[in-house]
Amino acid sequence: MRILLAIDGSAPSSAAVHALDARPWPMPTTVRLISVVQYLYAPDTPLVPEAGLMGDGLESVYRQLEQNAHAALVPVAEALRTRGFDVETVVRLGDPRVEICEEARRWEADLILMGSHGRTGLRAFLMGSVAQSVVRHAPCSVEVVRETHHEPGVEHGASAG
Repeated sequence: MRILLAIDGSAPSSAAVHALDARPWPMPTTVRLISVVQYLYAPDTPLVPEAGLMGDGLESVYRQLEQNAHAALVPVAEALRTRGFDVETVVRLGDPRVEICEEARRWEADLILMGSHGRTGLRAFLMGSVAQSVVRHAPCSVEVVRETHHEPGVEHGASAG
């Protein structure tokens, strides 16, 4: 089985890692961790890493962001390897909504596993939802994991009565 696990360093993506680790998977299962460094945009003008369109300063910012993304994947990959998974890592530069689906297509993933920030209303409309877009456009099944929030003093999982 091939699982593409989208990681962005957020609590919801950590919840997706825990969801992966919490259940049995057929072995061998290969997990490809993907992190996407998103382009910085100026109003009406996307800054893309093409010759002549970015100054050296912005290119160096992207290089540093890519290095940081690779470094953030290392401990996750090591932890999953100790649990018996074959793990690969990849960092892409672009729009996460597009890059996650494209990587799933290229790699022929069986499943995309990702977290969701759970934004709703105006925030979701203005910022867009990576998870919603991936669900609509993915070439394979997608599992979206939400971070669970527990209220202090409330026991979860206990039955009433």
